[in-house]
Amino acid sequence: MKIKKRIATFTLLIAASIAFAQNQNIAQNGAKYSFYPNGMLKSKVVSIGPHSYVKIQFNENGSIGRQKTIIMNAEEGDQRHYNKQGQLIEERRIYLAGHKYDIHLLKQFDENGKMTYYEDTTVQKYFYSNGNIKSIKDSTSEREYYENGSLKEETKDGIVYSHYTNYNDSSIVCESRSDSKNKEFSSKCHNAQGILVEEFSRKYFEDDVDRFEIRKKYSDSGELIYSYERKGGVITEKKY
Repeated sequence: MKIKKRIATFTLLIAASIAFAQNQNIAQNGAKYSFYPNGMLKSKVVSIGPHSYVKIQFNENGSIGRQKTIIMNAEEGDQRHYNKQGQLIEERRIYLAGHKYDIHLLKQFDENGKMTYYEDTTVQKYFYSNGNIKSIKDSTSEREYYENGSLKEETKDGIVYSHYTNYNDSSIVCESRSDSKNKEFSSKCHNAQGILVEEFSRKYFEDDVDRFEIRKKYSDSGELIYSYERKGGVITEKKY
């Protein structure tokens, strides 16, 4: 078996040399080959059916440059693009939907070979340059992350859950819940020791003007120091 493979390889090399000398393409084992003037392989075409084939194109330095699938004389199926070093930079899939083509990006990489985008039938992901997930979307929810990997925001069943630091004091971490369908919003903030220092809730009535609203502030030790309550146009405010 090894002898046969060596003979086939040797035959292809001889054919390539002849093709280069005659400046023409060659065919070998059902595939068609073309070459650069320097003798390096330029492309390989493999038939997969009537008017259909897979074509692999190479850079002049010998690395792979592009792979595409042709179905009935049109690009369809998986298509891959590579940089000059032969690293995959993009993979996409083309579907024929009725009388038009839909193009879906499956994978994308930056110039350093790090993945920036990924998609399959169940999930869609974006990545930061450090490799951490930037956002992820599936059939049940959407999530966004900070560059350090901590959760920033999650949307599930139409409700948005957010995680953020206080604008005036970054040591205070807050979580909020926003329900636009029911016109509700609530949040809670904790200090670096995990003690509740502020909470807020609001619900609008049907007229979108009057609302029910509660705000409370606590000391660093967790004691209530301020409260605000609004019911329609009636406001009650207390300091402790």
